[in-house]
Amino acid sequence: MNKDAYYFPHDSNAKDDPKCVLLIEQLGMEGYGIYWMLIETLRDQPGYRYPVALLPALARKYNTTVEKVKTVVYNYGLFIVEGDAIFFSQSLINRMLPLEEKRLKLSEAGRKGNQKRWGIPTGSPPDSREIATRSQVKENIVDKSKTDHSKVSLSDAPASDTERERFFEVFFFKNYTDPAGEVDRFLAHYEASGWMRNNGTRVVDRVALARTWTQKEPQQPPRFPPVFLEAWRTLYDEAQKKYPDTANILIRDLEGIGVEGDCLYLQCRNDSIRRLIEADRDYFRPCIRALTGGNKRLKYKERQKGCDIGSSQQSALGVVGTAIRR
Repeated sequence: MNKDAYYFPHDSNAKDDPKCVLLIEQLGMEGYGIYWMLIETLRDQPGYRYPVALLPALARKYNTTVEKVKTVVYNYGLFIVEGDAIFFSQSLINRMLPLEEKRLKLSEAGRKGNQKRWGIPTGSPPDSREIATRSQVKENIVDKSKTDHSKVSLSDAPASDTERERFFEVFFFKNYTDPAGEVDRFLAHYEASGWMRNNGTRVVDRVALARTWTQKEPQQPPRFPPVFLEAWRTLYDEAQKKYPDTANILIRDLEGIGVEGDCLYLQCRNDSIRRLIEADRDYFRPCIRALTGGNKRLKYKERQKGCDIGSSQQSALGVVGTAIRR
């Protein structure tokens, strides 16, 4: 069996990466072992990508639970998930680039050696195995992973509705003042360039690119207190697990927050957030308690009517006002 099939670069201090430190803290060394199992699995795949739908099979094969495997894939920023269909490690792909380049150079050297051996003129037009640039190697890696279940966009096509939602989510949790406006600005910039970077390389991972985007006025104050946004992210993640088709209302319809007396107010576009949370208070109770702490009530205000839509439905969930005011 080809020795190269078992090889990839591995930093000796990978365990000290903050993401891995948190992973080990929460899931123990079993979680760390699951992480490396996933990396090794990706190493052997075309394009270093793997279908999310096959995670249960991996869990069974390696005697763990699918819940733990999905937690490692989704919760620590160690992997990128595209459209809930394909996941990959950008770090692994970056580490494999030198090996891909070396393989191409060896192939080119062999081609030239054969030309010399068999008397083929060196001026002959190069064939399809010619040396690729680093950007071409990246595209070659990704092209190998094109399958029917992949939702990774590799062309210069306009962003899909699903991609736009992902961009909005990124900008919302980057605490940008106007996430919807930043989506439009981001798309205007990159669609005009045909999804090419300033250095001339094609954009492969649009969502990862969005994470590097800077809002128009970087000095603008954050839209929400950071401690609130961190807790809201936890609530949003939990909603995605149980209500994947409607969880996005938690970021689309939340416009602001406020503390008045013994209440934390959520300023909402309409009553959709109230209906989602109040319809399943037992499920969201730990998230709301973590959101603020315990000595305040949760209420809602609907922008369209300009009135408190939660006065008759004050949640029994605790809200920590001190966390909001920090």
